[in-house]
Amino acid sequence: DMLRTILNNSSRMQRLVITGNPGCGKSTLTHALEKAGLPTVSADALVAQLYAAGGEMADYLGRRFGERLLEDDGSVCKPALLEAMQQDPGLRKEVEQMVHALVRDAILAFWDKAEAEGKDCAVAEIPLHFECGWHKAGLPGALSLTVRCPREIRLQRIMATRGWNEEKAATLEAWQWPAERKEAASDLVVDNAGTPADLRARIPALLEQLTALRQQAQDDILRQVTACWQVK
Repeated sequence: DMLRTILNNSSRMQRLVITGNPGCGKSTLTHALEKAGLPTVSADALVAQLYAAGGEMADYLGRRFGERLLEDDGSVCKPALLEAMQQDPGLRKEVEQMVHALVRDAILAFWDKAEAEGKDCAVAEIPLHFECGWHKAGLPGALSLTVRCPREIRLQRIMATRGWNEEKAATLEAWQWPAERKEAASDLVVDNAGTPADLRARIPALLEQLTALRQQAQDDILRQVTACWQVK
């Protein structure tokens, strides 16, 4: 009983990061896991809140640049901001550092809340997980999952659904790690070259895999605690 108590106090909720390059299907997978009962949060949604009228980034950019980077309603004008960051790498670095810090804090708070509620696993969709360096220290203990999809299919998707032209798609793609590098750095990889239905069909197997990884982590902790207990 004492060993089990130590194990329970040492166990942490499984924290899963979903990442990948534009158009790979990160949001589709995240929504499918949400429907399966897992708590989820999206870094893009958090950024949208920061850029909305009254959001921290909208207020900051408004104070610094006046109305040049804002819409009439006070929200950030994303095309104007993108153009400004393309012209000024220093501005891009400044904006990214501020946004990443705010988003990271919000994601950690989300995970802490889910863990306090007794959840076994909670999911954060973070497109720039590796680019931010969060796989090293920013989000300790998190599992990373990259959604794999060939570049030509991804470009077709984002040009059809988001209205991006090829130039914009190439620019944003160049700001991220190559897909192969993300896959190599990830704990898990899920293929998504097919339809949304094909991706949803992979959810049961993925949930089983996540459960097995949680059990493995608990077994590892139990072995370590048992070894220490026997030594003492």
